[in-house]
Amino acid sequence: MPTDYQCEACKLAIQIGWFHYHSAPDDYWCAQLGFCRKCGTIHKLEIPPDGTFPERIFTQPGPLQVAESGIQGIPYRIPLQDWKVVGDRQFCGHCGELGGVLFGSLKETPLVAICPRCGSSPMKRLHSWMT
Repeated sequence: MPTDYQCEACKLAIQIGWFHYHSAPDDYWCAQLGFCRKCGTIHKLEIPPDGTFPERIFTQPGPLQVAESGIQGIPYRIPLQDWKVVGDRQFCGHCGELGGVLFGSLKETPLVAICPRCGSSPMKRLHSWMT
């Protein structure tokens, strides 16, 4: 279950946690969302069933900010753009930081206390969601 966070100082939006697909794209059954601990760019790691083929990692083009949803009763949206394929999960797909991407998993989703971009604390926990 991914959780959305927002930095109240710089307005950075991040997502962390895992979710499953209802129809498996290319036989990948779930994904883990995470973010770069340096720049805050959201990443997605797709997991194959039983390790039958390699994991796939994607990134957003850069850090995002929370926006108004425009839908009554829904207070915000994170304006995700097209996912870009990243070759190596060890590097941020935006800033290139080595080992900087933190993912949530099926077993644990870390709480996010400090903004990765500006260092402000605490990050505001918005909502958790599920598919």
